[in-house]
Amino acid sequence: MRIGIDGRSLQEPQYSGVSVYTQSLLQALLSLPEAEPHEFVCFLNGYALNADAIIKKFPQKNIRWLIKRWPNKLVTGGEIIFSYPNLRQLFGKVDMVFVPSMQFFPIKDHTVPWILTVHDLSFEKHPEYFSLKGRLWHKLLRPRQFCQSATRLLAVSEHTKDDLQEIYHLPHNKIEVIYPGLGAPTEISATTHQQSLNLPQNYIFFLSTIEPRKNLETLLSAFALVRQQHPDLYLVLAGAPGWQFKKIARALTADKNIIYLSYLAENVKWQILKQARVFVYPSLYEGFGFPPLEAQAMGTPVIVGSHSSLPEVLGNSALYANVLDVESLSRAISHLLENECLRQDFIAQGRKNVERFNWQNTARQTLNAFLNLKQ
Repeated sequence: MRIGIDGRSLQEPQYSGVSVYTQSLLQALLSLPEAEPHEFVCFLNGYALNADAIIKKFPQKNIRWLIKRWPNKLVTGGEIIFSYPNLRQLFGKVDMVFVPSMQFFPIKDHTVPWILTVHDLSFEKHPEYFSLKGRLWHKLLRPRQFCQSATRLLAVSEHTKDDLQEIYHLPHNKIEVIYPGLGAPTEISATTHQQSLNLPQNYIFFLSTIEPRKNLETLLSAFALVRQQHPDLYLVLAGAPGWQFKKIARALTADKNIIYLSYLAENVKWQILKQARVFVYPSLYEGFGFPPLEAQAMGTPVIVGSHSSLPEVLGNSALYANVLDVESLSRAISHLLENECLRQDFIAQGRKNVERFNWQNTARQTLNAFLNLKQ
């Protein structure tokens, strides 16, 4: 079987949720013994694309790269207006195509069956979390038609599947839930961590794109309350700047006990997670939610809100708070700072919880979905 892969999310300069999903899943797929008889054809495109940097991450022999140097705006316009280039032009002769996230894509072309992964519908449920440019981009993407046209959909959580059925009225048997895995941590020494970033010993941590959906204003206010009892506590935030970052950045500089680190390299990220006293993730909407799981993998207790996919992914392994209420969030932080028994309980439950998420299992289920599509 020849399987086309839309690899354009691998071209992101800084990897986060979707690009991490695409890279990790493709690496796991190619490493499966049962995938060896199949050939994977991965499409990349970009006028100034550094394809070599991507290709070297995939040393397996059962992948072939289809690299184009078309201007992205021309491809985008062609696909929106004409559904051109078509699937054969993008992938050559393949039996099916896998699209790991919504991109501009020839959705009117039904000559080849294709599977789409849907990560979340935040742009439908909460358009207020997106800039005007972001809302326009999603409108041009035609996500409803995208999902309707796909032969089959993979959802990263039951919550995302429910949203697809509720908002797009899709039949439940068209959607299969396959949880993502969790990457193996890479570590550096604690000494290197402290020296290279000059971080304090006593801090709570937040990691994600800095944008309104992550609800950082409530976290900053809750941190101010907690510091009244813990004056030596620091709040460390890391993540690429997103929409309205300048507005949030002003608040980050108002307190000397708040440290912002921007985007983190993988090895540094894992070590900062490991050293944190508590990981606080007050996000208002998630389709899945990698960062809390990453914190649990490093033995750090987690605080989240009890909404969207988070209770499904974390179960009883996290401490829940009303993340829209400053006092509720500050109380949760204080509990985990002051109650060592509670802290250790959530650490143990977190380590057990992450065992549910394995990229090899994700890859095996995804390959089965590919094979079932051909039957």
